[in-house]
Amino acid sequence: MYLEEMRAIAEGCEVPYADILALNCIADVDGCYMGALHQCCNFVLLPSVTRGRLIHGRNLDFPLGRDIHARVGICIARSPASETLLPTISPTIVGMVGTYTGMSAARLSLSEVSTPASDCDIEGVPISIVLRMVLEKARNLADALEIVKNVPRTCGYNLALADGKSGEAGAIEFTRSLCAWRSARRGTLIVDDCCQCPQTARNRLTYSAGTFRYARMRTLIEEHRGALCAEAALRFLRDKYDGATGRENGKSYNCICNHHTIQSVLMFPAEMSLAVAHEMIPAPDGEYRLIDMSSIWAQYHE
Repeated sequence: MYLEEMRAIAEGCEVPYADILALNCIADVDGCYMGALHQCCNFVLLPSVTRGRLIHGRNLDFPLGRDIHARVGICIARSPASETLLPTISPTIVGMVGTYTGMSAARLSLSEVSTPASDCDIEGVPISIVLRMVLEKARNLADALEIVKNVPRTCGYNLALADGKSGEAGAIEFTRSLCAWRSARRGTLIVDDCCQCPQTARNRLTYSAGTFRYARMRTLIEEHRGALCAEAALRFLRDKYDGATGRENGKSYNCICNHHTIQSVLMFPAEMSLAVAHEMIPAPDGEYRLIDMSSIWAQYHE
């Protein structure tokens, strides 16, 4: 199905099929052969610390083709013909069949960060397709974990997931051969390229930039305890503090909002709405546009 969609895009845009296929596999090829990171940062704030609201934030950083990808950012809502698949919405890139960020009518949201590992192999399902599979098939966090466990994986990624029905969240950390789950703690979840699960850490290649971003996000969350809300979450996404230098920067990978942030998204899965910024670089410096899917997906409420 996904390959057929890629062929249709290639035909409709009159571009080589190989180019569309490569675009949908670029993160995995980069992770397997270049050991490159996309420098993303993800967090979830649970209703217990936000006075009732589930908030899932993410910055998508994409060094490869940064300017091109920012100019062709798009939000795609899919309503599949099959009754076994769920409608989804994904802030993504023109030409991509898969996604790196999204939300489904089951009130699940997810996002990722690449974390190259020592057991990589390109023979597997690209992460963008894995995430679309999760959005279309998973009804809860347990379903999402089973899908990721059973799919042939390529390299290392950390996923942030939130369930608007249960008000819970967790992270899936995996490499090609290993997969582990960790739950949110103290009402929050931070997902960067830092390895928190001992089961997967031994196969990971972790970099200092992710450590700086993770530490900064922890600091921001603790500083806002008692006042965690959507406005605070937006400030987190726009933060340009460089942990290595101790000052505002935005020009290094150490920052939550850095010079390769092509897309920034704030998702509210319980409300079936999201706010997206992708019209400039860094994306969080631009306007966030609210998209509300609640009335469109009303018949899928569970």
